[in-house]
Amino acid sequence: AAVRDGCVELLFVRAGEEPSSAETVAVLDRAAVLPDADRLPPALLTRRADVLRALGRSADEPTRPDVAPVDLFVSALAAYRRDDLPAVARLTDRLLLADPGHFWGHYLSAAAAVRGGRPAAAKVHLSACLGLRPDAATARVLRGRVLGELGETDAALADFAHALSGRPDRLTEFAARTHRGMEYARRGDWSAAEDDLTAAVELRTDVPAPRLALAFVRRQRANAAHP
Repeated sequence: AAVRDGCVELLFVRAGEEPSSAETVAVLDRAAVLPDADRLPPALLTRRADVLRALGRSADEPTRPDVAPVDLFVSALAAYRRDDLPAVARLTDRLLLADPGHFWGHYLSAAAAVRGGRPAAAKVHLSACLGLRPDAATARVLRGRVLGELGETDAALADFAHALSGRPDRLTEFAARTHRGMEYARRGDWSAAEDDLTAAVELRTDVPAPRLALAFVRRQRANAAHP
């Protein structure tokens, strides 16, 4: 069976369980060239040499030098989950050099840029995402948030409206209404902000951010009504 896309650890586990075969060598070749292979137990790296000897081949036979885009993405995602943003940048740069049209490579680059406080870089990658998939609501919402941070309010509101017009799932709608409500609040449009943040709270009662923002907006709206 073909090797499925997955984490490097899973590739090594599979190679350790399979009988000695050319496919086992292929699995180990794929894992050994991944960017995070150095985090694996050294004992697993000897498995390839043992298999090659069992097949009557040289234990020093070189691994294939290439790394598939999916392998780079998996490694970049693992780096993002452990908050290693420099590694994410290095890996996604390599990924997008190999495959400039990789939607999730651009999205992960944008997410890392947002986390790292680089909204301008995030905007570039999210615009690339939307050039590839104009109806990608999650990317649309994240770009709206980034545009708001950059002070491009009208463009941010347009992105939120576009995302909400396509009947998004509850999580995407929650994010869109939360960030649009906060954007309206920055403009001082307390009524519109209250509407969106109320809807966000109803969608996710367990998340404190929109509740706190809603309380602030209501205070500001009351103050505006009774100066």
